[in-house]
Amino acid sequence: MATFFKKLIRNVRKSYQEDSGCPSNPEGRDCVSEEGERGTGGQVLDADVTGPFPCPKYGIKSVIGLRPHMEDSYTVVPEVVSVPSAWVHHLSRDRVCGVPEAGKGDSSASEPRVSSTADITQNFLSKSLSSRELSASREDLNASTVAVPGSYIIHLLAVYDGHGGASVSDHCSKKLHEHLKRCIESRMGTQRSKSKMSTKEEHPIDTTSASDLRLSQSEDDHVSSALTETFLLVDKDLYKKGQAIDKGTTAVVVLAGQSHIWVSNCGDSRAVLAREGDSISLSSDHKASRPDEVHRVEMAGGFVWWNRVMGELAISRAIGDHKLRPYVIAEPEVTRYVRKGTDQLLIIASDGLWDVLSSVEACNLALCHFHRELTASGNVSKALKGASDLLTKSALERGSRDNITVLVADVRLMSS
Repeated sequence: MATFFKKLIRNVRKSYQEDSGCPSNPEGRDCVSEEGERGTGGQVLDADVTGPFPCPKYGIKSVIGLRPHMEDSYTVVPEVVSVPSAWVHHLSRDRVCGVPEAGKGDSSASEPRVSSTADITQNFLSKSLSSRELSASREDLNASTVAVPGSYIIHLLAVYDGHGGASVSDHCSKKLHEHLKRCIESRMGTQRSKSKMSTKEEHPIDTTSASDLRLSQSEDDHVSSALTETFLLVDKDLYKKGQAIDKGTTAVVVLAGQSHIWVSNCGDSRAVLAREGDSISLSSDHKASRPDEVHRVEMAGGFVWWNRVMGELAISRAIGDHKLRPYVIAEPEVTRYVRKGTDQLLIIASDGLWDVLSSVEACNLALCHFHRELTASGNVSKALKGASDLLTKSALERGSRDNITVLVADVRLMSS
């Protein structure tokens, strides 16, 4: 027993080696990744950062914590796909889940989806964004939503938290974005085919062109639909190979565009947006204790016992866990948000963080450190890395016993 605890303490100490990429730690028990660097347990793909809408800068901290094995993973793919701008210009409203996040380890507790952090942000915003700059950012956003022909660039940032082993989370970190590209390209091909058919039949009312792929106001959000399809395809692929019978992963996938952010969530990893005066949970945790999820499981013929589906799994949705179908499902909840000039930071993390820190607390800590470091050094990448480090350290100090992966991205419109 003494040997076991010595090993745990040694792992926690390793979590704060400052060498990027951790060359002294080949087993990947701790990885610190910055913008453009690949860390063990994660996938970061390079892309041109000088384009019209480069990928947001980010900092990543991923630690094994007090677990014997690392099961978290993450992916950052700049310019994962470009869609027709007409797919996005008509999406002028947020589409939200409206389900409050679960309390810290207490299924009966909850906090509002939108909570004030005005005391933190107001002290720093005057140093980073003037009112004129904020106004200009809003004008830039309005201009970007105008319906014009051309491509709309989308970047992907994701965190996966595996259970029963790391194989499913690793698979998702390497393959999910590839499935997404194929889904989007397939939809674009379908639109072109429909457009050509309309042109051949010479409908006088139909003005859709193959080059513009314009959508009517009533048509669906193709990006959201592609995200749902992607999750199900990845899960189906694992099912066919028999690789996820008794193991699985959560998945929170964020697509960042110039005017919109899409979040596709399955499980209890979470994405949170820190805005000027607000902390907004962009996803709703799929805890087995969630009343609507309990109802869904029961309607499928299952049960939730001691806040676990079929007495086994504490989350009600996951990629994998096929022995618990149809009670645990891979269908994600997808939300969409219109970006604003008040957006500051995006925090994507596994439940090793959220089990001990609320969304409000995480945003307070991240914003405070980010703006303090930005004021002191002017180095955005250093400020983001420091924010992810601070959140991880705070979770460990508060007793988190899980793997912890924290990704903090700069989503200020000025910096995009």
